[in-house]
Amino acid sequence: MAVDYLSYETLLAAKDTARYTYWIMIGTWIAGIATSLAVIISLYVTINQKRVRLRFDISEKVMVGGLSHLSGGDPKGVSFQITNVSDFPVLISKLGLCCKTLPWQKEMYWFLKLDPHPYSDSVPKRIEQGEVCSLWLPLDERDDDWYAYLADIISKAGKKPEQMRVVITTSYGKSPRFKFSPEIIKKLNSAKSS
Repeated sequence: MAVDYLSYETLLAAKDTARYTYWIMIGTWIAGIATSLAVIISLYVTINQKRVRLRFDISEKVMVGGLSHLSGGDPKGVSFQITNVSDFPVLISKLGLCCKTLPWQKEMYWFLKLDPHPYSDSVPKRIEQGEVCSLWLPLDERDDDWYAYLADIISKAGKKPEQMRVVITTSYGKSPRFKFSPEIIKKLNSAKSS
């Protein structure tokens, strides 16, 4: 009987060891998955810290203030507002246009030449985190001519205004692309049809 009891206790000990080993195996798997996720998340965070993040707004605006209304009215123009939301300073070097294409299609670029203006910052411009670069394209003398000119370029490229993107060339090589605002697209479509 003592031999049967000893073998029974040995069987119970082996059963407990197998149960603990099973849970240790499950814990090891969970720890391995958690370690892999920690490595992936740290790589993602590290890579994204070096990514240029900009907020962009383009719209037609009227500058109000001062004595401008006495000298012939408030100036009207297209305003480009570029805000740096990255964690590091960014150098804005150029502003241009490109069209949304599929990977096998040839991309086309057009650079926008913005003349120096009192309402506009000069380009290239270094903007720190949270700073804004304001660019101004006056429309006083050439009101709808700019829209007609741009609509002509877009139609010659065989594209629609909805397919166009504003490209901001930065010092970090990656050039963020942004859509036109709905009001600019509407004006470009009306200039194209007329």
